[in-house]
Amino acid sequence: MPGVRIRIDGARQLSKKLEMAMRRIKHPTSFMHVAMARSYREVMRHFEQEQGPAGRWRPLAQPRERGGTKVLQDTGRLKGSIRHRVLKGGKAGMIFTNIKYALQHQRGKGWLPARPFIWLPKGLLKKFAGMYAKFARKDLK
Repeated sequence: MPGVRIRIDGARQLSKKLEMAMRRIKHPTSFMHVAMARSYREVMRHFEQEQGPAGRWRPLAQPRERGGTKVLQDTGRLKGSIRHRVLKGGKAGMIFTNIKYALQHQRGKGWLPARPFIWLPKGLLKKFAGMYAKFARKDLK
């Protein structure tokens, strides 16, 4: 499947910690489905609030001919292409898009400013830890 993969800083360390923790859960797929759904909602919130990890996205350089001022949401194609998936075995997941120009918006390129839309705030990692504990307690019963 053609597409764009976007690396999220700190995701590798988080992934290793979650992988180690998930070995202790009897049904990791359930936890990962909840975590991926929550991550997807977080990315949608970035579009709604027009912000990246460093704050608000830079506004449009000039108004669109057909109107509208929402950044990265001219046609809705990019936002509508965001998907999440739990990978085989349920111990990992990903948020992705198959839009070719997504990486240029995520990182910036030439005259196009970086407007990161796929990223997870540190506070969400704490929520995942709490969610993990909840799932682990269910499995211990």
